[in-house]
Amino acid sequence: MRVPGRITIFGEAFGGLTERATASVPTQQALVSGPDAAHLRGRETYDANLDDIGGMLVRLGHIPEARLGIKGDLPMESGLASSTALTLIHLGRREGEDVVNAISQVDHEANGFHPSGADSAAVRAEEPGVFGLGEWTPLSIALPPGSHILIPPKDRLSDKMAATITMRAQRGVLEPLIRTLVATLDAEGGLDLDALAEYARTLLRVGVYSRTQSEVIGSLLERGVVAKGVGAMYDRAILVLADEVIWDGMPPMPLVAQ
Repeated sequence: MRVPGRITIFGEAFGGLTERATASVPTQQALVSGPDAAHLRGRETYDANLDDIGGMLVRLGHIPEARLGIKGDLPMESGLASSTALTLIHLGRREGEDVVNAISQVDHEANGFHPSGADSAAVRAEEPGVFGLGEWTPLSIALPPGSHILIPPKDRLSDKMAATITMRAQRGVLEPLIRTLVATLDAEGGLDLDALAEYARTLLRVGVYSRTQSEVIGSLLERGVVAKGVGAMYDRAILVLADEVIWDGMPPMPLVAQ
């Protein structure tokens, strides 16, 4: 079994508030088990010491025991939906109401809040699309050819809900940008990079990032490159939308093949 993660392009905090709000693409990187584990393509990033999902599913009564022999090159604790991918790996399946319930319970147990369902929908779909108010819509999302993610060192100085609360406080600014971005995807299948740059600058301005993230993202935005955090934002991966890799401070990880 092979389960990729997802990278949110925009709308992270709004999938439960607005229709067609959270846009994402699947990662090239994945978690794997069974025969697929013999064909790991990238650098091993799975750490059993960070995987408490199997034990959580056992405790919640979803499985009799956690799955062993998991491998993967999907970074953990980086805002790339690794906990959702791990839930599917431990369950050994992607579909069914019990799967959706298990993902929701794991998210609530691990993060302390009820999820919108965006991660569940995106990871199970394994395709680009947008999510909002419980509905997943497949949608073509063309990214610049050199787009990649960076994994910054962690500060671990903020709780997981702080960034979401801060972003939702900017709803009046961010929602119009989200509507513009979705409308461009509908019409052209590509990103309105001007609107996304404004979205990214707003996130940087309101302080949803760690110091390291802020320095990297601020530097890239000043150079005219769209860069932003993903997932829960603070301490998470940085998405860089560019024609080539231009930041040499961290090893880049490619996005989906263009």
